Formats: sequence, C-alpha cells, structure tokens
Amino acid sequence: MPNRRSAEVGRARPPADQRGPRHPRLVGLAVFAGYAALAFVVFRTAWQAPSTHLIGSCCDQPPTVDFLAWTGFAVTHGHNPFVVHYLNSPDGINLLWQPDGMPLLSLAATPFEWVLGPVVTYNLAVTLALPLSGIAAYAALRRWIGGYAGPILGGLFYGFSPFMTTQALGHLNVMFVPIPPLVLLATSDLLIYRRWRWWVSGTAIGVLLTAQFLIGQEILVGTLLVTAVVVVVILACHWEQVVGRWPSVVGGGLVAGGTALATAAWPLVVLLFGPYRLVGQFEPTPFSTDLANLVLPGYTGQFRPGGAAYFTQWDWSLGESSSYVGVVLIVLSIVVAARWWRRTPVKAAAIAGVVMTVLSLGPSVHLAGLDLHVWMPSALLLKVPFLRNMLPSRLMVFTDLAVAVLLAQFVRRAFARRPDVPARTRWLRWTGSVVVLLAALVPLAPSVDYLTTVYAQPAFFRTAAVDAIPDGGHVLVAPFPEGGPHDGGPMIWQAQSGFRFAMVGGYVFTPMPDGRPGARYGGDPTVLTTRLADLANGVPVAPLTPALVDTMRTDLSGYGLSAAVVGPMPGRAQAVATLTAVIGRPPVTVGGVQLWNGDLT
Repeated sequence: MPNRRSAEVGRARPPADQRGPRHPRLVGLAVFAGYAALAFVVFRTAWQAPSTHLIGSCCDQPPTVDFLAWTGFAVTHGHNPFVVHYLNSPDGINLLWQPDGMPLLSLAATPFEWVLGPVVTYNLAVTLALPLSGIAAYAALRRWIGGYAGPILGGLFYGFSPFMTTQALGHLNVMFVPIPPLVLLATSDLLIYRRWRWWVSGTAIGVLLTAQFLIGQEILVGTLLVTAVVVVVILACHWEQVVGRWPSVVGGGLVAGGTALATAAWPLVVLLFGPYRLVGQFEPTPFSTDLANLVLPGYTGQFRPGGAAYFTQWDWSLGESSSYVGVVLIVLSIVVAARWWRRTPVKAAAIAGVVMTVLSLGPSVHLAGLDLHVWMPSALLLKVPFLRNMLPSRLMVFTDLAVAVLLAQFVRRAFARRPDVPARTRWLRWTGSVVVLLAALVPLAPSVDYLTTVYAQPAFFRTAAVDAIPDGGHVLVAPFPEGGPHDGGPMIWQAQSGFRFAMVGGYVFTPMPDGRPGARYGGDPTVLTTRLADLANGVPVAPLTPALVDTMRTDLSGYGLSAAVVGPMPGRAQAVATLTAVIGRPPVTVGGVQLWNGDLT
C-alpha cells in the first residue's frame, strides 16, 4: 500500500455531489475569457486609442515595439533573426543580449503585425500577457490544489499582481510569464503525479525552457532557481516514491536536458560565440526589493498612501518597485502555510516563496530607501557570469506564484462543502473568508487610469513616401535614439516602415570598444550624434562653426548613409539647421519629416 505521504500528493476523487463541472476545458476557456476581458479593462486608457497610445511609461516600449516586428521580417526576408544589422548601423547588435529581444514572442506576434501594425500589436501583447500568465497558473493550480474557485482566484492574483501591472510599464519580456508555472507543472508531474509518460514530461520541460530562453533570460534563471527549490522539497517529502521509480525520473531529466539543448542550440551558439556579444556587467544598478515595498504599493496601484510620495523620498524605481503583496495577504499566506504544512504543494510554495523573496532583496537589505548593509545570498548570484546583470527585484514574480498556490489552498478549504457542519456555522465561515479575501486583494487593485505614452508617428514612415529611401539603406534619424524621453520615436518609425531602412544608433546594448567589460547604448558616439541627442534632450549645444561642421561632416561620411531624416523632436529647427550645414543642402519636407537622400557625402 502507498504510504500516507505518497497518497496525499494526488487528489482524491470527490463524491459525485461535490464534483465540479463536467467539462473542465470549457470552464478553462471561460476563465481565460474572463481574465482577458479584465485585462482590457485594466489597460482601457490605451485601448481608447490603441494606434497612438502605448501602454506604460517612457522609455522602454519603443525598442520592444521594434523587436516585436523584427523576427517576422527577418524570417520572411532571409536574415538571421538573432543578429540584427538594421540597428546600430553599419555594424549591428546581438539580439540575444538585448533584454527585450524576445525572438519567440516576436515570431508569434508576426500575423498581428501584418494586420494591426506594430503599435497596436505591442498593446495587444502586453494586454494578453496578463490572461495568458493567469490561465497557465490556473492550469497548474488545478493539478496542485484541485477545485475551481481556488485556482481561478490564484490565477487571477498571479496574472494581475502588482508585479505584473508594474512591469507592464515597459517590460514585456519580464511580465509575459505563462511558462514558469507550466515548467513547475511538468516537473511535478515527472516526479510524483505521473499523469503523463516520463518522456512526455521531459520533452515538455525541455521545450518550455527553450521557449522561456527565447522570451526572457532573467525569467529563465528564476524559473530554474524556483524549480530547483521545488524539486528539493518534493525529494524531501517523497523520497521513497521518487527513488522507487528513479529510471523514469532520471530518464525524464535527461530528455528535458537533451531537448532543451537541441532546441536552443542555434541561439545558444549566437549568445555565447556570436558577434556583438557583451562582456561583464552592464546593468550598473541591481534593482532589488525594498522591504517596505512588500507592504506599500507600487506606482501603478489604485490605493497608494499619501499619493505614493515615498517614491521620491526613497528613490524607488517607477518600473522596478513591483514587490507589493500587502500585510493581509502576507499574514494569510503564513497562516495557510502553517495550517496545511503537511500538504506537499503548500510546503513547496511556502519554502519557494521565502527563498525567492530573500533572493529578490539583492546583495544587501534595503528598507525605505536605506541600505542596511546586511549581506544577502544574491551577492553570490550577482558574481556568476551571465547572472551579474540580473535585476533581483524581478524574482518576486515567483513569490507571487507561491502566494497564488497558498491563496488557492485557502479558498479550496474555506469554501469546501461540509454537510456535517451546521448551516449557520458554514455561512459565518464563508462570510469571514470573503471578508479576509477582500481585505487581502482589494488593496492590490491596479490604477483605473493606467499610464500611457504617446510618441509622434509621422505619416512618412507609415505610407509609400518612405520608399524614397533605398530598400535596406543606412539612415541617420533624428532624434537620435538613445533611450531618453524624447528620442524613442525612431525605433517605432522603423517598425512602421516595415524595416525599409537600417538605422544608425538605437536604444540597444552594444559592446564596449576593444572588448572592455560593460556595454553602452547605441554604438560609438560621435560629435554629430551627440549633438542630435543633446538637442532632443534639451541640453545646450555649441554654436555651429566651420570647424565643428567639418568634424560632423567627417562623422557623417563614416556611416555610408543613403538618407537622413529629422522627425518630430525638441530642438527640431536646430537639428535641421545642423544637418543642412553638414550635408550642404536643405531638406525636402514630406510626410511630416525633413528628408535628405541621394549623395550625402
């Protein structure tokens, strides 16, 4: 007979009068539809004008818009999808070293790009990231916890947590997270549930890991870390059961590793040995969870004490203060973990949640913006090659998944049908549970007026007028794109043109000269590009002199340009005057831009 600990892993079949709907797949479809409808409500401010308003705040959306359009273009035009020569021209970039590269998500977005265009497609991808993540968690919770109400609420929390709505400000690669719960689901199935054949579970794990690698490498690292924690917990709780079927477990692990290596071989080679790869640390600030952020909401929350004045006071990052869980939900999670500790999913979630929260604190503990100089384990992680650029605060998404498990367990038990309990007691318990859930979840509600950003979109790049630029020609576009609040437009314009042209610069990471450690934005700065960037950012520039014009003319000749374009930007008149002096002739005004083409030397 199986021992008690082994038997508790699976879900016993409930009595006929307590079973859920007869068509669970239809229920799952309805749950996803509900999540999707809610996501469109959350981002309603952008969807009122989705072709002009981008979900989120400056300044990380433009490169994501560009990269979402890139892979489909690359595949249909015979280009290497992982090495992009259309940015940082005339050199290029390694897409796999760009945090928002996401080649797999980009490929999936291609049909939408063709129909909706790059701006609407970006909004759709950000919006659908919430319900897709939520439904993946729902599917996993159905296996781990059982029932429907608990997984629905747990999936809702995971998909719409403060982490998700904060990262939606501009980090699609971080908030598109349906894969982590599926990896954990397949791993737990391989070890203990055994509802699939071992080789099916192993193959699923390998394919999912590759998919995550091609969407977001930071989340891949976190997925591997949390999976390791869960595996250790399962082995500790069910050692005899796992060892008893070790050939299948080992075989599944080998299949998972082999599948991942085989399916990720090409991008791995490009990452490790390809051109334009980066060396050393290039994220100077390892954003970490501030302990106060666990109980105080981020900037995208509807309920922010004092209007969130603590953001300025404590120098919190707008897009990385995403660790809010709330006092009530933290206490509820602790109570659930203590009450149902003997259940393996609860124990694994509690331990994994604590571990990932500790790792999210970064190399030292911060409280209300103050560094307490208390050493934390992430100090070791950030010394490992390929991990030193990880932002520890982003590991909180795995804490949210752990909380979702505990939340689902609470709902499952609190609202269970118990005929042996008097009706009055049942109603009192249900009422008390509803109050607790409302107190835990209502403070997490996102803002009803979610932030949006509007970038100018000249008609030139969206019409046949752009054909004045030779196909694939190298173009200098002003504002010069470096990631500031006024220079993101060119990367959107390039995507809107269908990659008609390669562009000098870009809000992209490029290697340092001579192989030095670190990275920089947009390639080698020159006097000309620095001036154009300064004009967009309102930085005073030196008057034009013959010597300065000659220097910038030398810069211009080094690019091998087919055209130069000035679009909407601060300091536009000065930018036009600068290029007119350097090129030696005035531009043509067409489609809302000033254009120089032909011989620019």
